[in-house]
Amino acid sequence: MPATSDETWDAIAAAAYPVTLDSEARDALDQCLRDYRGLQRDPRRILTMRDLWRKQAQHLKAAGEVASEISKLSRSFIDCDSIREMQERAEAIADGLAMAARVRQGKQDPAREWLYWRLFGIWTSVGGELVCSTPPKGGKPYGPLISFVATVFERALHEQVSPHTIRNAIKRERQRRGLGSI
Repeated sequence: MPATSDETWDAIAAAAYPVTLDSEARDALDQCLRDYRGLQRDPRRILTMRDLWRKQAQHLKAAGEVASEISKLSRSFIDCDSIREMQERAEAIADGLAMAARVRQGKQDPAREWLYWRLFGIWTSVGGELVCSTPPKGGKPYGPLISFVATVFERALHEQVSPHTIRNAIKRERQRRGLGSI
């Protein structure tokens, strides 16, 4: 099932003119939007989840120690290795969540940066250029890429994003790709 309605897709495709967005671009955009929604997390929830996984790891460590003692005393087989693997997995998840919480501090938003990167990838895959224009005496940046990204935000994500913000993201992506300034 598409992440965008036909009406939303039509608005996004119209905003991209003169670049033509094909069905592969729609599929890529739908996947991008589903992935982006999955990446967005409230930092407080991340920290709560981290704490719960740490607690789980502590309980598994204690369970492993008890299982090891029982196994030694009763000479019965208890799969201590599996308990240790579950403990290590819980610790790894907790560490990953701790890292995700650190990355989201301040104004950094790795999910948003990922979204721009992915939208620019879709744009260039259909032949669009990673450029925008700015009026010589200042003013809002414009161009098909600005329109495309702004329409994706507005119609698919129900957010407003300024053309200046999009231009700055274009600059970062051009720098990352080694393309120089706009």
